[in-house]
Amino acid sequence: DVATPFGGGRLDATLGETDGGELFEEFAIGGWPSPFVDAPVMSQRFAMPALPAGFAIGRRVATARASMGFGPVRPFYWVGSTADDLDHWSRVAGLDVDFSVDAFPAFALPSVTARAGAAYSWDPPFRHRVGVYLGVTYRP
Repeated sequence: DVATPFGGGRLDATLGETDGGELFEEFAIGGWPSPFVDAPVMSQRFAMPALPAGFAIGRRVATARASMGFGPVRPFYWVGSTADDLDHWSRVAGLDVDFSVDAFPAFALPSVTARAGAAYSWDPPFRHRVGVYLGVTYRP
């Protein structure tokens, strides 16, 4: 993480390999995090809401994401691969926006967080496609 007076930057990367096993144990890229299962239980799933769930599945995974934060707006560049040699990369660039409203217990209102975004994919099978997404989470 890097902070400046104008905004902040972040770089995240992941590298993993499994020795095989069932399809459920392989790495999968795409979609949102599961709203019903805690993230540690599904640690082999990597969210990328601009791409469909299960977009790429394999025994090896590598992802990297660079983003800048300007208030609630975050432009980002993401790359990911599940190819055996990690030689076929999917590249996505886009913009995320987060909104949060804290809980207000006096009126029994939950906390609400919304994430919206749009991202452009450079590589097949979704080459030159813009994915638009919106997700809302609330905690009672």
